[in-house]
Amino acid sequence: MYIKEVHTGDLESRIALTLSAIDDPTNHSVPILDTFEDSVDKSISYMVMPFLRLVDNPPFHTVEEVLDFVDQILEVR
Repeated sequence: MYIKEVHTGDLESRIALTLSAIDDPTNHSVPILDTFEDSVDKSISYMVMPFLRLVDNPPFHTVEEVLDFVDQILEVR
């Protein structure tokens, strides 16, 4: 798991939560598993996400893998 510190109610966390809530197989955004406020400083919140790998780990081995990756990145409805 990865826990990211954000400002409570900031644009980044609102966008991440909105995208995470979309139930669609073409949604490739990082899922937000949980959010919680700091118990001492209410202006700070935390987003809990799965820890993801870098895009080239494992490395691509075929052109087809690269094309599939690009298709997923550019997929638009």
